[in-house]
Amino acid sequence: MDVNLASLILPAQAIPYACLKEEQRICVEFANEMRQRTLEGRLPYVWFHVANEFLPSSRVNYSFESKLKQMGKMAGVPDYCFLGEKDSFFIEFKTEKGKQTHNQKIFEKWCATNKTDYFLCRSAREGIEAVNDRLKQVGESKGSCS
Repeated sequence: MDVNLASLILPAQAIPYACLKEEQRICVEFANEMRQRTLEGRLPYVWFHVANEFLPSSRVNYSFESKLKQMGKMAGVPDYCFLGEKDSFFIEFKTEKGKQTHNQKIFEKWCATNKTDYFLCRSAREGIEAVNDRLKQVGESKGSCS
């Protein structure tokens, strides 16, 4: 295991699941599986969670939010981005009853227009299956003759 890589992808400390909302629990379960695969060398992607959540506060810092927008922050970006040598894809997680925001739907359409896969998953298992399916597709395309 690459110690430097581990320092990038392992959380500094565990957090009790009781502190997490349902969608956050799904994301933590999914991320834990991706971390394990990455550290074992079984995931040929650079991946990360896009921290686009809004932090509720009694004093909203509109100036900071404006700066983030100016620097390229985009509403609607999916929860996870996967970048590989020959492909990339996004995964958005929602609970069973969760709905995409208007901006998330716009981003999904943008992905479709640009032939970039976007997966909407309702559980960590669905997200893991999306990654597994992608790995099979990439593996099959590497072995095919062009």
